[in-house]
Amino acid sequence: MQKWKSDPALYNAKTEQKGLQINKKLDYDTTYRKEFLDCDPLRDWESFDRCVWLWNWCMKHIDKHYVNELDVISVLDCGTKDAQFPEFLRESGYLSLGLEYSEEYVRYAINKGRPSQYGNVCEMEFEDESFDFVFSHHLHGLTPDYMKALHEMFRVSRKYMVALNQVPGNKKKHFSYIDSSEIFDDFIKSIDCEVIYNDYLDTGQGNEYVIFLRKVV
Repeated sequence: MQKWKSDPALYNAKTEQKGLQINKKLDYDTTYRKEFLDCDPLRDWESFDRCVWLWNWCMKHIDKHYVNELDVISVLDCGTKDAQFPEFLRESGYLSLGLEYSEEYVRYAINKGRPSQYGNVCEMEFEDESFDFVFSHHLHGLTPDYMKALHEMFRVSRKYMVALNQVPGNKKKHFSYIDSSEIFDDFIKSIDCEVIYNDYLDTGQGNEYVIFLRKVV
């Protein structure tokens, strides 16, 4: 069991609300990330299969004309963990990169020859519209600020953005608790996009919340 899913010190930590955000009253970098997320055992995660499932679902809903005009689709996988998913994409002919905030996992992925890079999804160093497709799977509750993360993902996307999350989130283990899908409605109102999907989706692991957007240029 991963420490961040079971440690009483994390479960019993108090929360505070700032606007829509409900966060743990813990310092994100020195406590939450270092003492919980970075303490996960290094291994290849079973969530890889679910990422592939979500990717295949997305591919059924994209603009085929846009895709056919490209020599290659570039994909950023935010919160990539062990970077199995961007490795799968690369082997499938995409130009892919995983972004991960745990230095341990970046080293682990690179040692396996997988496309991974250290970075914070809330403050990405990429230029605007750097990737055709920006992807995340169960990420935002583990970030210091999920609204910032959503805006950053949309900023660096050239065409598509998808995020799957547990909604409501787990108030015990998540740093940023997503209590309602209304936060996605507020986010969508603040950007120029076409909504492909913004609802619960049966992913085979129960109903999870998917927000799938196409940037309007």
